[in-house]
Amino acid sequence: MDRRLHAARVTRTRRQITHEAECGALPDGAFVALERDSWLVLGDRLHRFTPAGYTETRLRPAGIVTLLTPAPTIAALAAGYRPTIHESART
Repeated sequence: MDRRLHAARVTRTRRQITHEAECGALPDGAFVALERDSWLVLGDRLHRFTPAGYTETRLRPAGIVTLLTPAPTIAALAAGYRPTIHESART
């Protein structure tokens, strides 16, 4: 499992693998890239990740976004897996 997830995250040269996806179709728990930051998808909102926690929210945009979460993880989230979300994303 770890080997498959690692292969879905980075290339052999350690470059991060990303995908384009319709933001409205992404499950809660996915991460997208916007404006050089990582954002957590949760409900109808995005929450900007920082090392200090989630500090800013905005409405989930319509259209295509850059997906940071690996495809196997998206499949698990879409199938019903619910990750633990830091409290700062729920306030």
